[in-house]
Amino acid sequence: MDYEFILDTNTKIHTVEVVGEQFAVGRFLNTEFGDVSNAPEKLNDLVDVLETKKDGVIQFTEWCIEVDNDELTIIHASQLETKTEQDKLIESEQSLSDVEWDFQSECGKADLIELLIAWSDFRAE
Repeated sequence: MDYEFILDTNTKIHTVEVVGEQFAVGRFLNTEFGDVSNAPEKLNDLVDVLETKKDGVIQFTEWCIEVDNDELTIIHASQLETKTEQDKLIESEQSLSDVEWDFQSECGKADLIELLIAWSDFRAE
């Protein structure tokens, strides 16, 4: 996963930019943790949860993370379908449009944990 950390020196807001198919990961992190003063602690808490959780859903304000062993699906609340419902659509020859990349993404658990730790460190500096 390719990413870049940005600090707006005027507003003191930290953001992360993720390119490609994982674009929604950056949107998720910026929405849920971008303008939060205790974000490094919250990011570390999320790392702890991800390291122990094998399956289920982690709910946030506007986003959720579906955990399936070592695979994660990050989904915006505007997406009404769960990953299971999407799998059914894909099986019936329908596919996700490019627009949905803005609202959901799949990534490996280890990749997201690495990103969270690096972003937490960047924010703490």
